[in-house]
Amino acid sequence: MKTYYYFGSHQQALLFGVFGERSEEGEQKALAEYIQALSPESVLALKKAVDEVLNTIPYKQREVLKLLYGIDTNLPPFTRKQIADMFNFTTVCARQHELLARRMCRHPSRIKHLLQFVPNQD
Repeated sequence: MKTYYYFGSHQQALLFGVFGERSEEGEQKALAEYIQALSPESVLALKKAVDEVLNTIPYKQREVLKLLYGIDTNLPPFTRKQIADMFNFTTVCARQHELLARRMCRHPSRIKHLLQFVPNQD
């Protein structure tokens, strides 16, 4: 089962979720440390970039990601089971929406907004 890392900032968690799938655990920790060390201006730019990317994907996928990572709420992230109950579908369907949304976020037209926040991109 995939392990999700939550580091306090909701947008950082989403960025981590978008890039984390292909990374090894050591690379994920390095990315998390890098993101936590960003300046306040960079954090604001990151939040804006994440919002721009989220606004380009369909409603259900966007809402599943927002709830899963706790974006735009003062609540901790929800589980897939809780999200499935809210939308009245199965946990498998919630997972499929999550995976589709993450794949959409990695599309070249969207990921270009997020790549500037990832270290060592050649």
